[in-house]
Amino acid sequence: MTQARDTTTAAAKAATRQKVARLAFWSIVVAFAVLALKVAAWYITGS
Repeated sequence: MTQARDTTTAAAKAATRQKVARLAFWSIVVAFAVLALKVAAWYITGS
């Protein structure tokens, strides 16, 4: 019983780690997209 519980706990931790990594990746992508929009707005308006 303990081994099954440890396996389940390890799987849950791995899934959580994967979710956090995915969130971090997409946060960086969104940050670069926002930066690109800001640069485009600066280029167009000059301010």
